Amino acid sequence: MQKPAQSPGPHQISKLPIWAIYLLIAGLAGLLLSFKVPALNAPDEAYHFQRAFSLSELVLLPNETTTLPRAVLEFPAQQKLNAQDRLPHAFYQLNSSPLMYLPQFLGVSAARLFTNNISLIFTVGRLSNLFFWLGITSLAIKLIPTLKLSLAGFLLLPMALFLAATYSYDSISNSLAILIFALILHHRFNPDSVLKTRDYLVLGLLFFLIGQTGKTNLLPALLLVIVPTERFGTKQKKILAVLGFLAITWVSMASWQWIVEQQLGRQMVLHNPHNLDPIVQIKAILAKPWSVISIIWTSIRMNYLYYFQTLVGVFGRLSQYLPAWFYWLWALGFMLLVAGDSLYPNRIGPWERVLSLLIGIASVAMVFIALYILYTPLQEAWAWGVQGRYFIPLIPLFILAVARQHAPTRLSRSVAYLGFGLLCACLGLNLLHFL
Repeated sequence: MQKPAQSPGPHQISKLPIWAIYLLIAGLAGLLLSFKVPALNAPDEAYHFQRAFSLSELVLLPNETTTLPRAVLEFPAQQKLNAQDRLPHAFYQLNSSPLMYLPQFLGVSAARLFTNNISLIFTVGRLSNLFFWLGITSLAIKLIPTLKLSLAGFLLLPMALFLAATYSYDSISNSLAILIFALILHHRFNPDSVLKTRDYLVLGLLFFLIGQTGKTNLLPALLLVIVPTERFGTKQKKILAVLGFLAITWVSMASWQWIVEQQLGRQMVLHNPHNLDPIVQIKAILAKPWSVISIIWTSIRMNYLYYFQTLVGVFGRLSQYLPAWFYWLWALGFMLLVAGDSLYPNRIGPWERVLSLLIGIASVAMVFIALYILYTPLQEAWAWGVQGRYFIPLIPLFILAVARQHAPTRLSRSVAYLGFGLLCACLGLNLLHFL
């Protein structure tokens, strides 16, 4: 007697696991973007490429005497690399450590072993960045015990793939933050999980690397609080672990900034267009701490649409917008996906939801505060330089905060699949923009 056909489980669509479906879709989209996006047509891509190339020459900390081949500085006009023809390095992208350029560095270095064609070297560096993103995010989807479809759908975000397929350290910081989120939920919901030395080392390394980005996604380490005490062994070990990982993150961030400042001076660390002194900015905020709320609210009220658009996708050098209906179609797909997907059979309590929400809100606030301190003229009413792409690693916190916990029904599955399909359609429409 023939067995009746079984419906897909919660972690698969058709016969393929969700992580494999994501890898297939994101991989094809990323490859297209890597080859079709014009060279240096992504945010700060010229500077990131120059930094990756200088690292391939083992220059960890460029300074005013650093030179690069003319072909690199004049790319894409120059097509052949002539190492003897060198010019001063015009820009120093130092707010993140060399570790944030590891994939691009490996790609550029490997390509230089076989060719002096600067265009080919550039493309291999892009592909290395893409493969790192695909590997880490696919691993995160595979490891996370719940909300796999929501995470996979969100990671098909056009802006995230655009950054991954070009030169950017955002793809590294974003993917590592997503992996940390997945690991925390893995330990939270896996009843057989007991943190061993290996787990502490892995998490410690990830938090260290997050700190090296120099970005403000530091608070998510607090989400470790939702991991049951028995996973750590004792309450004291849990407290020490949470505080220890927070310390690792903050010390890692401060250490690189200190190294750069000691070697090159404070202005090289800041590299802002207004020559602002962050100490003065901080003192102004401390004098009127409640002004922070006003600054954040004013920034959101003035620029909420821009933040949403630069989260979903604004391309080129943040000048190529898609039609307005595209952004609202993506929002509809995302809301349907989150509404239909479910934590079930896993459950979290109200306090865990509130904690995830508060960490997300506080992390968003830190983005505004950091950019107000570093890039905004004193006494300005809103924070300059904030972009939606800075919030990419924080969105999973909000997904967790609102995720439904009821057993999936045929209707809820259909809603989730419809949302996922709309997000895939948005990605496809986005790719047409580059064809």
